[in-house]
Amino acid sequence: MIARNVVVSALAVFAASCRGELTPLHVYYVPIGAETYMAVTPDSINGERMCQFRTRDAAALREILASATPLGGDARFSPQRIRAKIVQDPSASTSVLVDNEGSLSRPDGYFRLSEPARQKLKTVIEHACKTM
Repeated sequence: MIARNVVVSALAVFAASCRGELTPLHVYYVPIGAETYMAVTPDSINGERMCQFRTRDAAALREILASATPLGGDARFSPQRIRAKIVQDPSASTSVLVDNEGSLSRPDGYFRLSEPARQKLKTVIEHACKTM
């Protein structure tokens, strides 16, 4: 029960951040679906494109991330194929990582986006970052 409350609290803070009530979200990304010659890791993606998400786009991003289901079966998260790193606070070490297949690494565990959610995530990130 305590672990569930911690997860709910963490998601509430993340949701508030996404709505712009705290700080904007910083998103580092390589186009989702793109194949690269070199591994894109949680550290190396910091040198890639970055944009800030404000209220509307952050709310859409929060909704997509919240739709992820727990990773199960043979599915794995690949830290060598990161395509998006979503950071709530650049001075903190907490982030949500998305790999090329739509698997997520969040502070509360590993999750998987459905294919439509993965495509929507790609669209939201590319649209928001293009308009900046």
